[in-house]
Amino acid sequence: RQVGPRGEGSEHPRGIARAGCRAPGYWPSRHFSRRSSTCIDGRHWATLDAHLPFRDFELARPTPDGDKRYVSVSGLPVFDETGRFIGYRGVGQDITDRKRSEQALRQSQAYLADAQRLTHTGSWAYSPATGKVTYWSDEAFRIFGLDPRRGSLPEREELVRLVHSEDREGLSEPIAGAVRGKTDFAHEFRIVLPDVMVRHLHAVGH
Repeated sequence: RQVGPRGEGSEHPRGIARAGCRAPGYWPSRHFSRRSSTCIDGRHWATLDAHLPFRDFELARPTPDGDKRYVSVSGLPVFDETGRFIGYRGVGQDITDRKRSEQALRQSQAYLADAQRLTHTGSWAYSPATGKVTYWSDEAFRIFGLDPRRGSLPEREELVRLVHSEDREGLSEPIAGAVRGKTDFAHEFRIVLPDVMVRHLHAVGH
């Protein structure tokens, strides 16, 4: 006799989730074989093979119209009275709308990055309260001769050093005035790249 969410005298568990992709309910062990389950991410198999609890596994399953349905599932292993693994009991949540929103956002970000690269326009964000750069786009890194893959945002002092020595004072006042007055600013200045190339920039902030 199996220990799990079966009814008295019932031969079949309630709420079967075929291939682990539909929930809530009880998922028999046969639905967690590598041959029968194509929607389970390969990274999850070590947990499932060890019959361990899992949380928030994201699964994708093709739909009849050729699209995909995404589900986030969590489960606890179920064993019979002899200790034999017989499946998982768990819950799931349809996260298709969230995944599609994330995909749309990534696509939008990719289009923006392409537009910035093609127009040599960078974007940035700066917090006057902390004196820290809070965002610096990949193209902004390239404009300033910095590597966008470096893994850290540029420090204010680092950027100031790149500004042409003759333009530093003239740049700081418009920025400081915009911060004090909470207004937009626009200013042209030069930077000197590590290879001594001088680049002319037009900066706009709001």
